[in-house]
Parts: sequence; structure tokens; C-alpha cells
Amino acid sequence: MCQVPFYDDYLCSALSAKGIDVTLFAREPSFIKGYFKKRNYSFRNLNRYTRKLFSEKSSLGKFLKYSELILFDLPKIFYSGMQSDVVHVQWFSPYPFGIVELWCYALLKLFGTKIIFTVHNVYPHEEEKHNKKYLEKIFSTFSSLVALSYYS
Repeated sequence: MCQVPFYDDYLCSALSAKGIDVTLFAREPSFIKGYFKKRNYSFRNLNRYTRKLFSEKSSLGKFLKYSELILFDLPKIFYSGMQSDVVHVQWFSPYPFGIVELWCYALLKLFGTKIIFTVHNVYPHEEEKHNKKYLEKIFSTFSSLVALSYYS
């Protein structure tokens, strides 16, 4: 799901206004259906087939949501990323799904694509124990990090 739709919109609109070719890949939240269609940048909706069948709060729903990401969405993002100068990532899947994402981004970086990650939360809210080594691996995979603060 598009976790921060208005942040995504402002960022993409500002980049596009500067003449940068932008495509936003996101799962459009139902409360803003159609919001991204009339923007000055390209939008690719990543559908969630399981959203209609299972609650994303259930363990099965979460497992299926991240499985869809790996099987359907990540190949689209990788293909587009191979044709791009920069890929900006906002959120990261939890372990173990995130490992496949790491490989994808590391491979894109190896092929010369700059991979930027916005760190909204240094430590994920959902995890009781913070796996410092895993987070270090995530952060080191990216070309650049954008860290948000009270002032930015």
C-alpha cells in the first residue's frame, strides 16, 4: 500500500516540475482512489489481489501481501529500474521478504542505477526486537539515504 501518498505526490510533482521523468509505483489506498491519475508524472498502480480476499491484519493476509510483492510487483520495479538512473524506495518489507528486495536493489545498484532510500523510521515500529545487523545491511545496500527529522 502507498504508506505516505501525499509525501509521494509532493516529491514526484516537485521532481517532475524540474523536468525529471518520474514514474510512481504504488498501491493506491482506497480512500484516495484515482488521486494519482491526474498528476504531472506517470503512475503505475500495483494491485493487491489478496486485499479483496483476506484482511491484511491476519497472518495469512500479510504473508500473501508480501508474497505478491515479491512475485508480481518486484519484477515490474526491477525492469523499470534497469531503464532508470535513480530508484527511490520509501518502505521495506519485513524479514525474510526484505532479503529478496535487498537482492533486487543490490543488483540494480551493481548495474549502475542509483538506489535511494527514505528512512522514515530508523527502527520499524512493528518489530519488538531490532535486528541491528539486518538494518545495517538494508541501509548499506542503498546509494544514498534520506533521513527525515523535525526540521526536514
